[in-house]
Amino acid sequence: MDRKSSLGFGAGDASTPDHFETLPSRCQDRESMCSPRKALLSPWLRFDRFETYERKGDMDLLILTGHTSGLGASLLHAGLERGWTVLGIARRQSGLERERFQECTLDLAETGDWESLLTERRATLDGPWRRVILINNAGRVEPTALLEEMSISELQISFQLNAIAPIRLMRWTLQAFAGPCMRFVNISSGAASKPYLGWTAYCSTKAALRMSSEVLAREMEAQGRDVRVLSYAPGVLDTAMQVTVRGLSTQTFPDFERFRQLHSQGQLIEPRLSANELLDRLDRSDIPYFSHCRYGESERS
Repeated sequence: MDRKSSLGFGAGDASTPDHFETLPSRCQDRESMCSPRKALLSPWLRFDRFETYERKGDMDLLILTGHTSGLGASLLHAGLERGWTVLGIARRQSGLERERFQECTLDLAETGDWESLLTERRATLDGPWRRVILINNAGRVEPTALLEEMSISELQISFQLNAIAPIRLMRWTLQAFAGPCMRFVNISSGAASKPYLGWTAYCSTKAALRMSSEVLAREMEAQGRDVRVLSYAPGVLDTAMQVTVRGLSTQTFPDFERFRQLHSQGQLIEPRLSANELLDRLDRSDIPYFSHCRYGESERS
């Protein structure tokens, strides 16, 4: 494994996002972010509305995988707009130079000890942090093939990247940041609960990640720690992954026609919309220990 990493800094202040003025009023109790008990006592909080916290972004750290393209790139920019410090983890650099942004270049599909590299990077992240957010976004849809024709080596890579790496990152984050409250997001998919022909790897890895999310949430609840886990399905996005899916054949992916129709009918979702909705959800005070939701829908705990 290549142990080299890169660190990116840049100048420029994050601007206020265009959608900021349309958000509901914020909770005025700053302490309620990490104290559900205090949040329940806050007179500003109403659970029949999509209520959010007053943001104090310079005390929030976002650890984001797969930040160089697609949904990850939109999450990166949305986090920076909120004033968060962002550590991006991906195989390649984004080329972005912004204040409060660092990059760590590594391949999460590798089985080596890349946690030690992250621990070294941890020392460069100034704190203290009020909230640490981990978004496991990196993943891949390959291999796409009927099971009897599937490459075992490709299947192993998918399990490493889509399921094992997110579990390792959650474990590392719990150990590296013991004090602040934490919010873990594992990017899910309808494939986690619905079987698609030719998607043994993608469906099974997403299902494994969703279940590991729920198990961790129950462990954190039993320990009384303020660690909440969200399994978030961003919807069918207009990204390069969908271009790949539409290019598949009926022999390798018999269900591909549905995705071609979504594209031809203009029903693909812009990544920035899903990214902003996700980060808005993380600012809510009533997040249960575990929840699963899809873009545009309510949580299911």
